[in-house]
Amino acid sequence: MEELIRDIDMLREGILQSDGGTRVRDSKMEQAKAETKKNRLANALKDTVADVQDELELFEDVLKVGLTSLNEQSIEMMLATFVYPLLLQPLLLYFSSLNRSQVPILVDVLSLGAQTTAEEAGVDSIGVRKIQDSAAAKTALFSLTAVFQLLSNPPLMRLLLTALFHPLAPDSSGETMIRAKPDVAGVGPDGKLCIRIDSFSPDEMKLEFEPSSYSFGNVTGEKSVRGDSQNMNEQVDESCVYVLSPALTEVLEGQAGDLSLIARTRSNPYRRAVLKCLTAGPSMYGLRQISVLLMDAIMKRFGSKFASDILFGVGMKAVSDDIPLDERSLDSKRAYSRNNRDMGQKIDSDSRQSLSGKSGSSFMGEVVSALSLSIINVSMHYEGLWKLVFDGIASHTLLRLAKEDDKAIELATKLMEQRRRMSAMFISELPLKLDKMFGEQIDDDEEGIKEDEEARIGMITNDIFFKSAKGKQFSVVGEFLRLKEVVGKTEIDEYSVSIAMSSKFNDTESRLNNFGRLHLDNDTKDAALQISCTSAMAMAQIDALAAFLKDLAATNSAALKGNTPKAFSISRMGTIISTTQFFIADLNRSIFSPISTRLGKNLLRLDEEISKEIPQPGSVVGLVGRTAIPCVCEVPESCFALLTDETASVVSDGVKWLSLYVVFYSGYMILAEPERKGSGGNGRVVSACYLTSLSVERDQTPVAGNASPARRLLVVHRSLDEKPPGLFLPEKTSPISCGPFNRLDEYKSALDVWFEDENSAEHAYRVMSMKLGRAISKRGNRLREKLSADS
Repeated sequence: MEELIRDIDMLREGILQSDGGTRVRDSKMEQAKAETKKNRLANALKDTVADVQDELELFEDVLKVGLTSLNEQSIEMMLATFVYPLLLQPLLLYFSSLNRSQVPILVDVLSLGAQTTAEEAGVDSIGVRKIQDSAAAKTALFSLTAVFQLLSNPPLMRLLLTALFHPLAPDSSGETMIRAKPDVAGVGPDGKLCIRIDSFSPDEMKLEFEPSSYSFGNVTGEKSVRGDSQNMNEQVDESCVYVLSPALTEVLEGQAGDLSLIARTRSNPYRRAVLKCLTAGPSMYGLRQISVLLMDAIMKRFGSKFASDILFGVGMKAVSDDIPLDERSLDSKRAYSRNNRDMGQKIDSDSRQSLSGKSGSSFMGEVVSALSLSIINVSMHYEGLWKLVFDGIASHTLLRLAKEDDKAIELATKLMEQRRRMSAMFISELPLKLDKMFGEQIDDDEEGIKEDEEARIGMITNDIFFKSAKGKQFSVVGEFLRLKEVVGKTEIDEYSVSIAMSSKFNDTESRLNNFGRLHLDNDTKDAALQISCTSAMAMAQIDALAAFLKDLAATNSAALKGNTPKAFSISRMGTIISTTQFFIADLNRSIFSPISTRLGKNLLRLDEEISKEIPQPGSVVGLVGRTAIPCVCEVPESCFALLTDETASVVSDGVKWLSLYVVFYSGYMILAEPERKGSGGNGRVVSACYLTSLSVERDQTPVAGNASPARRLLVVHRSLDEKPPGLFLPEKTSPISCGPFNRLDEYKSALDVWFEDENSAEHAYRVMSMKLGRAISKRGNRLREKLSADS
């Protein structure tokens, strides 16, 4: 497994180097070779993961037989030969080497912003890490995750959780060993001799409560200290030796105020190692994603209350400030053992005497902080472009863990609000970065934009949120979901996104085998837009999660307690709809919540703030000094009431036509009929709509058999409002369904605008395109201002 992960990492770095920097592409043959190797490694990883699953499930079957004596020995051997030497020690050694490497490993790019340099993040200019191989650490995290996902023996699971995350770790210098005969048989409740069989209740097997544990020789065994030459049992060869399991049991079951226990233990370095993985920067690609799976596997295996008590050190005194300085860092000599089975060196009890005045809240704080950081993953792509990815599994872990503690919810709410503000600032800076990279590649149709830096940046901002990137069916706002059953007309802008997702076993394989790159080919602009759209969606998810946490803090976590389904969507009014029955798009393992009212207004209703009050039909607008293009439009029967002068229209072949002016006025396109009286400098409004809601197309195919020189433009209007503007004919569309949701539903209507000849139509097209581009750019810049101010 370790060698396979190392090969995958090396291939990933090779793809980074070929795709990045100078944007020089490999030949098709080289790309084909890389693709073949990637597929081969993916298949090999799949087979290896399956083998690990088979081995662990076999061990699970052995434990489920329930022979207590066999299980006691199996757990001791697993800890001594597998968990400590092959999983926990490699994590410590890895972070020890990192601490000596002088490479920044815990850089939070989100807090630094989109302009963070590669050097500041500990990677080179194309995102390749500068630090040593992490295959051993990833293998350890994968194996621990698989153990928590596939094994269920309560004593084993409790001891593993203690070894990983209890604030204290056993001290094993001069450690106590217990020698005991393999007590296969014992005296039953009826006083008769019987085989010792596990008797865990169903509740205990779910680990919702603290289950009974094994004795590990404490009842019938004899204790000695390693190195003691006294012969404690004449039949040593027939004895079972317990070292690690009794020590971990003592830590788990010890009383928080027991200073003698604290004197025999130390601050848990393995806990610090895993928490560092959760906060790993871009230089440690993949560690954060796999450690998140480990945390979620723990929360799924245990009841939330039991796991949170261990992770938060409930009832424990904080010891981090009391231990000697040389034990606080992971590269400390005293943090490591001389024997692979050891758990560290003896800690002097003198350093533990001033603990009485400290609280255990720091244990809770470090876990909640680490998980909050892990929810957004940041990776660098070519030319210094950072990508934000929302990790729903990390969010799921945080929600399950924090719901058991009011202070944890309060802290998570504050931290997520900070991350929300940081992500808003990050996204507001992205267009500046993209403009430096591709500003000269603005489409030719966007006239008046190409030479104007501010206009370009506004257009890029708009594209990030409202344009479908290459290879994507929907734009960022097009990914928003609306509950069918709950949201009514009064909640027209209530749209939801996924804020959390439960893990499954296959996620481990997919994260290990995630190359995290695009095949850029020659279209780097579209690739950069796709990366930016992913980042913008991550910002929307953080926004929704922050709003959800605020509601949890205000309602004592009511939405996550009681009979709440494991997968659901919640409305702003608190109505919960289960999604567990929908097996599409991971709905059956996800939690959905609305984006904040603030973000919804900024994304979906910003035009209403930018523009003045929309002109109403029948009102008069001045035409002097404005661009006014004469045209002719069909008047459908439903719009006859808009006409103020019936004599101004002409009927031909049963169709009513009206001569109008296309006027551009303060963010609107207005269709106005000229006043029949007066100076002729005014027009009466027939129809008005936001420019940003429009798109215009040339009619490339004149009507067959029509010898008229007249030409038309096809104007399409899209809006969240069901009623179309005057003269526009609605198009019948069905909402796109996704389980209990509909996707963001824009109503579409169209209008044919006719002009005298081809030259007039082309002139109108160019003017309209320029006006539309300017309006869209203005909206993009206003959105950037909103995001920046919100931070």
